[in-house]
Amino acid sequence: MRAKSVYGGTKADEIADNGIILIALGSNLWSSPQLSPLATCEAALFKLREHGVIESRGSGWYASSPVPSSGQNWYINKVSVVTTELLPEELLEALLDVENDFNRKRSKKWGERTLDLDLLAFNEMVCENLGNHRLNLPHPRMLERRFIVEPLTEILPKWVHPIYRREIKDLSQALGEDQKVLRISV
Repeated sequence: MRAKSVYGGTKADEIADNGIILIALGSNLWSSPQLSPLATCEAALFKLREHGVIESRGSGWYASSPVPSSGQNWYINKVSVVTTELLPEELLEALLDVENDFNRKRSKKWGERTLDLDLLAFNEMVCENLGNHRLNLPHPRMLERRFIVEPLTEILPKWVHPIYRREIKDLSQALGEDQKVLRISV
């Protein structure tokens, strides 16, 4: 049976259901002369539809300082709830394919990038280094990243982390102030 996640039609602050799939989008480089980081992320959401990955709810767009701190350009970020018939490893493969479509180069860890698509959570699945791409769920560093936690708290404050079993709005309190994040759109 294929895994499927469907976002319910209630207000975000009333949602406590963890039967959701979460992805993060980010960019701090132009992927082409015509596509700014924001336009690249928007185009990536559209391109994911070709793989059967549909955004059902998304945060606003955020600008964030690089993590770890460096002289790089700031990033554009967003967190999305998606629906798909893909299994977790298939979804990860689709995310990597779309990154490649937008000229993602993996030359330096935590380096600048035209597009970064991360699978944050797949329902309540917990795994480490599973499959060909070493699938890790939930994303092992998501709670260390204000550019993920703030957008996720915006759209699903009652989402419960599958390992820590606490709501994201409560876990967000532990983040330090060293990471700068600015909401830039609705």
